[in-house]
Amino acid sequence: MSVIVHHESQQVSKVPRPGRITYPFTYMTNVYTRSDRRGAGIGSELLKQVNEWAKEQQYEFIIV
Repeated sequence: MSVIVHHESQQVSKVPRPGRITYPFTYMTNVYTRSDRRGAGIGSELLKQVNEWAKEQQYEFIIV
């Protein structure tokens, strides 16, 4: 078995701001699809799943 797609995320806590609820955000790096598997929508599906995961975790945004 081999890795076809890889992604790594790191949560970053935000500095509190008076009068505003702040949520952490995530930094996403090392995103790639193996060259022999590109063009099949695998990377797009990964990003879709990452977006859904980020919403579930209540991240304010994702830095790519």
